[in-house]
Amino acid sequence: IDLHVTVNPVDPASLINIGDDHIQSEPSQAIAARVVQARNIQYARYRNERYSTNSHIPASKLEYYCNIGHREKSYIRGIVAKLGLSARSYSTLLKITRTIADLDGKDFISLEHTSKALQYRSTTADY
Repeated sequence: IDLHVTVNPVDPASLINIGDDHIQSEPSQAIAARVVQARNIQYARYRNERYSTNSHIPASKLEYYCNIGHREKSYIRGIVAKLGLSARSYSTLLKITRTIADLDGKDFISLEHTSKALQYRSTTADY
């Protein structure tokens, strides 16, 4: 698994307020629908390939399917240099970024998608 997510303990007062109108959360059905939509986007994107998900993009097709803009490239270039990421880590980062964009329903990978992927990469890195 290439994602690392820090989960802080839940404040007991928050547990008591679960279900109150002032607490906003996305229903499970909505999340599931976004996942299904993202998977359908990937199936359509890779219909002529030997794979069907972002996690299986080979290195030779990575730049084509995970095309990012100049700002995003500059941002990632700085992170790669700062953290000394390996080629495998860089590839994984791009695949996760592509998936986040798919979950957001976007064709273009934005700086926001890129920064989210970096947040999932490590629980201790200082970005």
